Amino acid sequence: MLEREITRRTFLRLSAIATTGAVMAACAPAVQEAAPAEVEAAPAAAAGPEAPMLAEMVEAGTLPPLDERLPDNPLVWDAKDVQILEPEEGQYGGTLKLGHVKDIDMLAQINYARLLSDRSEFVAHFAEGWEFSDDSTSITFYLRKGARWSDGEPYTTADIVWWWDNIVKSEYADSPWSMYNLDPAGDDMIAVDDYTLQVNFGKSKPLFLLETQGFSGGENTPIDSCAPHYMEQFHPAFNPIDGKDPKEQFQEMVDALRLPRYLEDPERPVLWPWRIVDYKEGQLVRLERNPYYWVVDRDGRQLPYTDYCENFLLGDADGETERLKFLAGETHYIRRVTSGTDIVLFKENEEKSQIDTLLYVRETNLGIGFNTAHVDPNWAEVLGEPDFRRALSIAVDRSLILETVYGGFGQVGQGINESGKYDPEIDGKWIDYDPDRASEMLDAIGLDNRDDEGYRTFADGTKMTLIAYFVSGWPAGSDDTFEIITEYWNEVGVRSLPKSVQHPVRAERIKNRDFEVYILGWWGGTWLWDLIIGTGAHGFAPSNASWWRNRDKPEGERPGVEPTGALRELFKLEEICFTTTDEAERSDALRRHKLLLADQLFGMGFVQNSPKPIGVSKKLRGVWGRYGTDEIVVINPDEGDTWFHQFWIDEG
Repeated sequence: MLEREITRRTFLRLSAIATTGAVMAACAPAVQEAAPAEVEAAPAAAAGPEAPMLAEMVEAGTLPPLDERLPDNPLVWDAKDVQILEPEEGQYGGTLKLGHVKDIDMLAQINYARLLSDRSEFVAHFAEGWEFSDDSTSITFYLRKGARWSDGEPYTTADIVWWWDNIVKSEYADSPWSMYNLDPAGDDMIAVDDYTLQVNFGKSKPLFLLETQGFSGGENTPIDSCAPHYMEQFHPAFNPIDGKDPKEQFQEMVDALRLPRYLEDPERPVLWPWRIVDYKEGQLVRLERNPYYWVVDRDGRQLPYTDYCENFLLGDADGETERLKFLAGETHYIRRVTSGTDIVLFKENEEKSQIDTLLYVRETNLGIGFNTAHVDPNWAEVLGEPDFRRALSIAVDRSLILETVYGGFGQVGQGINESGKYDPEIDGKWIDYDPDRASEMLDAIGLDNRDDEGYRTFADGTKMTLIAYFVSGWPAGSDDTFEIITEYWNEVGVRSLPKSVQHPVRAERIKNRDFEVYILGWWGGTWLWDLIIGTGAHGFAPSNASWWRNRDKPEGERPGVEPTGALRELFKLEEICFTTTDEAERSDALRRHKLLLADQLFGMGFVQNSPKPIGVSKKLRGVWGRYGTDEIVVINPDEGDTWFHQFWIDEG
């Protein structure tokens, strides 16, 4: 059962935060002054099978009729996880206003199939159907005939194969395009015909649909990566630039395909609900509806409902600014930067700011990963010792993190298990606060010598300083969590410092194996997908994962560090999870994986099952969870509930 009570002290503290936030929100228009002027949108209207602004273009002869713009079998947005309990039908018109730049990435969630928000099954998406071979070494997709890019050009399987041949497997690439479970060496993509795509694997991949979802359900997938008819002008194989290194030209093109660079190019064709029309770096990106969007509502009316979409391009570290803009009515929706401490803030401002507060259990938790493959031999030895990791776990009083970072909502735990659940054998392992025992364990593994400041030293007497790397604001609460845990580690004699870095710096440190502890923004969670990006060895042991993926290559061609002992066993169990077609065998392997991880603690968490608030303007309709907002549910909004094409604006 979720812990939903707050102590009186916590309530008073959060109430003070709420009051301060409300006062600051009143000053928010000063922040707005630098924003570009808004283009007037057409008034909301609920008539016709398409938006009035498009109907006018059709009548003027500047746009083909709707039946020529939609595929033969458009996707009907009526999946069970996004059933909207609104009494009115969606209205066309208006501007959807968002704050966080990653909300734009949500628009790119285009994939073969879509995972339901409860992660129970896959449903049709850009592909209207698919089938695996009996041994799961091949999958065939049937794309939507007649689908088009936002510039009206037809979309066929040739577009995906072009991406595979000229981006992923390009001779100009120093390393393969970042993706999940697609191996350029052993896999292949074949265009059977214009709308039938066959993907052949070098080994059995029964969970291929899961493994190609991308971090937010659609990033870096083949479907929407690039339109060949547009991208060829930038590709050195098709349009080389005189005097320029082809590899440099290729890398510049690839960099422009990734967030936030792709926001700079209004000409790039997309499959999104809206297409980019204006971009002002660090200020705002503006999009207008895509007239060729391939999705309709349950009444056959083309989505999206809103004419325009605006985003202030705020980042994870801009949480306070994003809250101010939301409470001041400058945005309609906020989720990524919120945490349990915002529940009271939003609730107390619901009437004044005209907002609703929707609660859901976090799909993943904030965790940390230990680098057992450290480039420094001293650190490699210490971090590779299980009792060092266990000692640091019980040295932390997780109840303080629960109260101060999550507002008292949720429960302490390793957070390894599925969202909404708590297994004492797994989530309750090594969580009881016991600094005396932690010190004894550290002494016992040879860390009993101290320097002149009282901190422990390596066995050879050199100073030992543990740097805990995190990304400010990602996920919400990371700053305070890392400050708290490093203070506790200092108290047991392990000199520790929290260090805020940007994602690229964090990635570079990981690549070079030059870190002790780093943040795992995707720790634990709901399904096997989390084995790839957080709770699995690929998440907390990336250098070992590189070796494991290439273990069949000759010895000199295996990058990274070979996993040994318990870590190697974790990789073996994950291999079973992703390759077996026997559900009982997969379930057993997953259970054994969790038990081993909880015992060894290559990574660990602090708080789980903490309800996270989604703030929604009352003007924004068609939002999941609008009714029954006091109920806390286990759901993953990344998988569909933030598909903004279903939202509409009610100015009344």
